[in-house]
Amino acid sequence: VHLRTSGCPNGCSRPYTAEIGIVGASVDMYTIYLGASALGTRLGSVFAQNVKRHEIPARLRPVIEYYRSSRRTGEAFGDFCHRVGIEALQEVALAAAA
Repeated sequence: VHLRTSGCPNGCSRPYTAEIGIVGASVDMYTIYLGASALGTRLGSVFAQNVKRHEIPARLRPVIEYYRSSRRTGEAFGDFCHRVGIEALQEVALAAAA
């Protein structure tokens, strides 16, 4: 899984083209992007906004577990997210938080 972080929306580390991109929105608040291509040919979609830094692992854990149990053979994480859809991944995360 390719993960990139950036402290601000300028995205100098290219988080928008990572399978998981974490971008600083304000002090201790981040936007999480999912589903970009590992080759950099597809941008990620907004998965969650205004996420506190300490909440990021808990937001991503159910999605990664879902990927591990439901991916196709050889399917990259970004391709899985793109195929399943951002709304379905948000539902997985919400169900896990309940």
